[in-house]
Amino acid sequence: MYPPTTARWRRLLAPALILVAGASVQTSAAFAHHAFSAIGALHVTALRFQLAALVLLVVVRPDPRGWSKREWLTLAGFGLAMAVMNASFYQAVARMPLGNVTSIEFTGPFLIAAFSSRGWRELRWVLLAAAGVLIVAHPGSGATPSGVAFALLAAAGWASYTLLSKSVGSATADWDGLAISVAFAGVFMAPVTATAPSLHASVVGWVLLSALFGVVIGFALEMTALRKAPAKTVAIFFSFDPVMAFVVGVVLLSQPLRWPSVLGASCIVVASIAVALDAEDPTPALS
Repeated sequence: MYPPTTARWRRLLAPALILVAGASVQTSAAFAHHAFSAIGALHVTALRFQLAALVLLVVVRPDPRGWSKREWLTLAGFGLAMAVMNASFYQAVARMPLGNVTSIEFTGPFLIAAFSSRGWRELRWVLLAAAGVLIVAHPGSGATPSGVAFALLAAAGWASYTLLSKSVGSATADWDGLAISVAFAGVFMAPVTATAPSLHASVVGWVLLSALFGVVIGFALEMTALRKAPAKTVAIFFSFDPVMAFVVGVVLLSQPLRWPSVLGASCIVVASIAVALDAEDPTPALS
């Protein structure tokens, strides 16, 4: 048994990791945004994964010996989910405010949590989140039709990422699975890199910062938290991602804060926290 003070700090560690990871991922989107005008959102996504894979493979030095064919397929699927999620997310961010995009994207894991719960009592929260999405996706909130479409595709990618993360965390040690999955994502995006325009040092610098903050630091902290915290705790603190996205959008990208967007995002956050509080699973999200 840990002393009371140590145990208290251990309970606070996972929520702190989740919040830092969320802030890191949203900040990485601001860094990537600076490179969109030079090489485009799709090329930024591809280069970001390839730089992140290089860093992770060097730092983590994964040992794949003994992995089964099924485990390799899981890692490849996880990498594909990452690629779809991020490529769609950045295409959406290039078209509308970061907070709006993250709010819509967050409905992916939210719906998984809601429909995996017992009974129909979650329907009220699903309806509240749906109302939030309609508000956030309304043109008056700064949204565009193409941006909303890409954000919804990113939501599907995040849902797949959520479903596969448990398998990856359970099948591989430490960050080995993350390093290999990010490498797969980089390979899947390789055809995009082949058509990239010439790169300037400043562009590579912004994308490298995005890779470090969003993938190397952000994803690694998320997976560490998922191993340590109950699933309910993880879900509650992930719910604040849209809030952090609005803050980053205002502070780092000078995006206007529209009150309809705040109202819509609030509906999604409240619905997500309510679903998480109704959950009864006391086990770590990755066990």
